[in-house]
Amino acid sequence: MNDYAVDVSGIHMNFGRFSALQDLNLQVKSGTAMALLGENGAGKTTTLRILTNLYRASTGTGTVLGQALGCDDSSFFQRIGYVSENQKLPLRWTLQRLLDYLKPQYPNWDDDFCRELIENFELPLDRRLGQMSRGMQMKSSLVSSLAYRPELLLLDEPFSGLDPLVREEFIDGVLELMDGGNWTLVLSSHDIHEVERLCDEVTLIEQGRVTISEPLDQLQHRFRRWSIHTSEARDPGELPEDWLLVEHHDSNHWSLVETRHDPANSQAIIEKYFGPLNGQECQYLSLREIYLTIAKDRKHRSQSIATA
Repeated sequence: MNDYAVDVSGIHMNFGRFSALQDLNLQVKSGTAMALLGENGAGKTTTLRILTNLYRASTGTGTVLGQALGCDDSSFFQRIGYVSENQKLPLRWTLQRLLDYLKPQYPNWDDDFCRELIENFELPLDRRLGQMSRGMQMKSSLVSSLAYRPELLLLDEPFSGLDPLVREEFIDGVLELMDGGNWTLVLSSHDIHEVERLCDEVTLIEQGRVTISEPLDQLQHRFRRWSIHTSEARDPGELPEDWLLVEHHDSNHWSLVETRHDPANSQAIIEKYFGPLNGQECQYLSLREIYLTIAKDRKHRSQSIATA
C-alpha cells in the first residue's frame, strides 16, 4: 500500500509558450493536511487541477490515491473532493436539487453526514444557489464535496472573500472532518493564519517549482528570529547563507533570522559577526512570519542581482 495520497514527480505544465510548472515534485502522506503556499502565479491552482485530472500535465509521472496521474477511471473521481473559489455552481438550482443530482454518482454518499453538515452550516435546502451569499455558496460547495467522504480533499483559496464568522464556520467544518477519519487535505490559501490552524505539512511553490516541503513543526523549529544589541557599532559584512538580515535598526541594534537553528553553534556565529553583545532575544516565528521572511529575502536577492 502506498503511504502517499499524492506522489508525483517531474511535472511540467505549459500553456503555449508559458511554463506554469517546471519539474515540480510533490508528496503528500495519507492522513495529513498539506498547505500549498506561494505568490499569485506560482503554480498552486495549476498543481491542484492536475491532481484532480482537470488538467493533463505536459510531462511528468506519479500517482494520486494510488492511480496513475491522468487516469480516466470514474472511481477516482468518487474518492476525491475539490472546492475552489472559482467553482461554478448551477445558480438556478436549489441546494436540495444539487445534492439530489450528485448523490447517485457517489456510492459512499453519507446521508447522515450530509444532514449534519447542512445543519452545522445553517444552509437552506429550498433556496436557489444564485440567491445565496458568497459564504453560503462556498459552504454549499463544501457540503457537496464532503457528503461522499472523499479520501482526498483539495481546497483552492476557499476563504477568499468570506467574512470572519463564515470563515470560522468553514474551518470548523474542515477540522471536524479531519478529526473524523483518515482524510488527506491539500489546501492552497493566502490566509496563512488559517492555514497554520489546519495543516501539519507545508509546501512552498516558487515560479512553478517546489522550494520547501516539510512538516510545519520542523519548519518552525529551524527558523528563529534574533534581536541583538551589540556593545559597539559594527558592520557584520556578509552573513552565512542560512542567516538573513531582516532589519537594521541602528549600528548597535539588529534583527536577524536564522533559517537552520543550531543551538550549539548559533551563539558563536552571532558573536563572530557582531562582536560582544549587550543583550539578545531569540523567538520562534509563526508560519506567516516565516513566509514573509522568505518572500522578502527572495525579493531582496532579485533586486541585488538586477542592480549588480
